[in-house]
Amino acid sequence: MMLNERSHEAKDFEKFFARWRADRLAKLVAGQPPEFWTAVGKRLEDSSDGTITTDELIGLLHREGAD
Repeated sequence: MMLNERSHEAKDFEKFFARWRADRLAKLVAGQPPEFWTAVGKRLEDSSDGTITTDELIGLLHREGAD
């Protein structure tokens, strides 16, 4: 196995963790107040590619006191 190759188990875990994190994030943002969504909209507008990362979204949750 080359150093750049990852095992099937490692790839499966990465996929599992990504799904778990997305599910957790979806539960956290459900029912957030309008101020949160305004902050998300501003972040999207300020983004050079019109996207927001999971980490940025979690950061906005922390800043808006949602958790």
